[in-house]
Amino acid sequence: MTDAMYSASRGSYPSFELATLIPSTSAPLLWERQNLTMRMSMRRFTRLTNAFSKKIENHAAAVAIWFMYYNFCRVHTTLRVTPAMEAGISNHV
Repeated sequence: MTDAMYSASRGSYPSFELATLIPSTSAPLLWERQNLTMRMSMRRFTRLTNAFSKKIENHAAAVAIWFMYYNFCRVHTTLRVTPAMEAGISNHV
């Protein structure tokens, strides 16, 4: 987790500066597990021949569809429901 400050600079666009960096031991583990799950379940992250996206837009759409499936359709064994149902966003699969 990081704390951030926004400040108006010379131009019309605000600049982004990191104020402090708070180390967290569990965050990298969660991200690494998520990356492994995504790589193991999506074929386009394993090889360049099968399900390879020539355009970055197609690749981003495929990743978005996978995250939608993972959070709203797939029943997780530890939760016994989907993450969306656990969070109270949805009440059915």
